Amino acid sequence: MATIGQKVTETMHTIKAWLYPNHLKDIKGKFVAKAEAEALLGIEEVSADSISRGDVTGNYDDMLRYVHGFMNQAIHQLLDGFSINFGYFSIHPSISGTYNSVNEPFDKEKHQFRISFRTRDKLRKLIDETVAVSIQGIANVQGFVDQIFDVVTKLIDEILTPGHDIHVSGGKLKIAGTGADIGFYFINILGDRIKATEININTPGLLSVRVPDNLAPGLYTIEIVTQYVAGSLKLLKQARVISYPVQLRVKS
Repeated sequence: MATIGQKVTETMHTIKAWLYPNHLKDIKGKFVAKAEAEALLGIEEVSADSISRGDVTGNYDDMLRYVHGFMNQAIHQLLDGFSINFGYFSIHPSISGTYNSVNEPFDKEKHQFRISFRTRDKLRKLIDETVAVSIQGIANVQGFVDQIFDVVTKLIDEILTPGHDIHVSGGKLKIAGTGADIGFYFINILGDRIKATEININTPGLLSVRVPDNLAPGLYTIEIVTQYVAGSLKLLKQARVISYPVQLRVKS
C-alpha cells in the first residue's frame, strides 16, 4: 500500500490464492482456492492511499472528516429502510425468518434484520477486465476454518448466539491433547480469551461448540488450540493454533 506522497499507477490487480482440500460434499473437485489474506485497511489507510494515487486532492484530515460524515449518514439512512447505491456496490436492508400470520410481530429471537450487499455493473466490469488470480500452490496448513454457522440465526461468519451452538467447518480441526491451553477460544477486541466449556461434535472436519451463556456483547474472533495429528493416534509434542480472523458479533 502507498503512503502519502507516493504516486502510484496500476493497471492490473493480482489476487494471490492457495489451494485447500475440498471438504464440501456437494461440490466436486479435490481442492478449493482461498484468497491470501492481506492487511485489513480502514478509512484512514484508504484515504491516505487515495491522496497518494492522486485520485483525491486536498487535505487528509478534511477527507477523513468528509468520509466519516458520509458513511455515518449513509448508515443512518440504511437503518431507516433506504437502499444505498455506492456506485461499485449497493447495500440493502432485508429480513430473514418466517411468519405464521399477518399479525405476528417481528421477534429478534426468531427473525433477523440483515444487511445485503450487491455488486454493481461498474465493479463487475472492473473484476472481469483487471483482476487476475494467481494460484500459489497447495497451502501448507496445520488446519483451517472454512466457515462458522450460527444455528439460531442461520447466518454464516456473522453472529454468535450465547447459549446455543455454532458449527465450525474446515480441516484438521479436532481438539485433542492434555495441556491446559488445549481448547476452543472466543477472543474479544481487548485480547481476552474465553474458553468454551461444551463441545458437542469434535471431528477433524466439524466442531459443534456451545457459545458461553455469559459471553458479553461485542466482536470476537475464534482460535483453536490442539495437538491433533491427522491419520494418527499420536499427538503433537507441541500444540498448534488455528486462527480465524473473521470478526463475529454477539448482539446486545
